Amino acid sequence: MSVQMRGRRGASSRVIPVAVGVAALIAALVIVSYRSNDGPATSTRVIKVSSMNFRYHGFPKVIHPGLFQVAFTNQEGFPFRHEMVVVSLQPGQTAKTLAADAKADGTDSEDHYLHFGEIAEVDTGSTLVGTFDLPSGTYALACWEEGQPGGGVGQVHAARGMVFPFTVR
Repeated sequence: MSVQMRGRRGASSRVIPVAVGVAALIAALVIVSYRSNDGPATSTRVIKVSSMNFRYHGFPKVIHPGLFQVAFTNQEGFPFRHEMVVVSLQPGQTAKTLAADAKADGTDSEDHYLHFGEIAEVDTGSTLVGTFDLPSGTYALACWEEGQPGGGVGQVHAARGMVFPFTVR
């Protein structure tokens, strides 16, 4: 035996289709969000950079604009901390002028440059990865950490020449 209900459709009968539609939209957005965050895109360039003897090694002199990652490894032969700060070099600025500025003003000189990101506090034997997106221009990698071999505080590493200039074009 079946029973049929007749009468006017009320507000409650309209709520169910709207709720189902909203739930479907949320589920679709969650799926799209999950799929877009599965990991780095396969086309993202990875540049392996290391530091040893207060120098950066492995970064090319010229790179193409756009998104890339840097895997930065501290390979000093003793317990030590470095960083890799990406700064823009304006007309007239060079790696030598940055090093001279670091020698004159120490850690305060870091604020004299436009930053495009950094990989901070990389201890000996550690590797950290950073993602950068650079437009065309002239840049440098620099380290403003102050540690010295054997412990204690010394001049910032950029003042010791831990600066690497490069071009994006």
